[in-house]
Amino acid sequence: MIQENIKVYGRLRPFSTEKRTNQKASLQINPSNSTIIVENKNGVKTQYKLNGVFDAEKTQEAIYNIVGKPIVDGFIEGINGTIFAYGQTGSGKSYTMLGPDIDSESHVGIIPRAIKMIFSDLDSNAEANPNLFKYSIKCSFIEIYNENLIDLLESETKKLDIQTNGKLINIKNAAEMPVKSLDECLKYLKHGLKKRNIASTSMNDQSSRSHAIFMLTLESEELEGEKINKFSSRLNLVDLAGSERQSQTNNVGARLKETGKINNSLLTLARVIRKNAHYSIRDSKLTMILRDSIGGNSKTSVIVNIHQSPEFIGDTVLTLDFAASVKQVKNTVEVNRSVSCENIEVWKAENLRLRKENDELKAHVKNQTISDEEKKKWDELMSFCDEEEAKAQKGIKDCQNRQKELEAYLAIQLAESDSDSEYEY
Repeated sequence: MIQENIKVYGRLRPFSTEKRTNQKASLQINPSNSTIIVENKNGVKTQYKLNGVFDAEKTQEAIYNIVGKPIVDGFIEGINGTIFAYGQTGSGKSYTMLGPDIDSESHVGIIPRAIKMIFSDLDSNAEANPNLFKYSIKCSFIEIYNENLIDLLESETKKLDIQTNGKLINIKNAAEMPVKSLDECLKYLKHGLKKRNIASTSMNDQSSRSHAIFMLTLESEELEGEKINKFSSRLNLVDLAGSERQSQTNNVGARLKETGKINNSLLTLARVIRKNAHYSIRDSKLTMILRDSIGGNSKTSVIVNIHQSPEFIGDTVLTLDFAASVKQVKNTVEVNRSVSCENIEVWKAENLRLRKENDELKAHVKNQTISDEEKKKWDELMSFCDEEEAKAQKGIKDCQNRQKELEAYLAIQLAESDSDSEYEY
């Protein structure tokens, strides 16, 4: 296990075409040292230090390589991961996460690029090691609309509940679609996006009226000698709805209700991240689903999308304050590897076999006269046997340690289960 802070990146949205010629930016960015400086109306400057800052010219591919690739690499190796974009409505979150067109090679966003890389790397490994490596992937697509969970991959309406399943957050009754190829996975992504709640507002022609979480669950096995190492990991790819001010959007009716729900869930997320004692992770569906992503077992990257225009300076400051808070959150990251009891028996048997073989060889050589060349080969063989015995001993110790960890974790989960029984999700 290692502890690491959530990585936070800032991305500026370019000015719209009609404003580009006569607009002055409300902030200064320095990509070389990853800082953003904001100046308020009184001339007071505030500097924000992030893990990376991207100007409006940064390409989708470059942003994926910096923000997305490390998370995807970990996911393939058995480490949980989360990537989400945060910011005011119309600041470019959906463009960053999805792109204007999923089929566009150059402008496609983080989510489709991540899916492409995952299948490319896993298929390459499986083809290179057909008898040593295999994997399976399932996908789910969940929408949080007005604090209700909606399955974007299931036509039949079912009540969805958030539960803890082992070390992962599980959405009970949500469809988990097995996917065997890039095209199949993208098909489900496109299908879900067509069902997502989108509406036009005065600030955004294609405003997301919900949070959307595309989940990938990976199970893989690697054969190492007679041992099988099993890995499991979850990747959350999240396109959040944007925060809104009614005075700017002039929303009424259903749009106004959506705005209230969106703002409340984002406010709860910010307060939970700041560890405000008056707010619980159970206060919002979003924070419940992202529980492990903000302080748990996950590598997490966040992109805060920012308007440059002075008219949005208040929202820009709130977004950057959120960035500063989430950057302080530490996650405890570990590889989700399971070792079965069968593996322990294999290692024990291997250890006994090596010991017996070693003793027999020593007894045989004891009374033999051997040449220097034979002695050299003997020493090499003994060295090899010692190394193999050490590996077997380490395997047994690893299994025993893992068993202790699992027993301790089970005890914690049972205690939490007793506590959670008071609450209805």
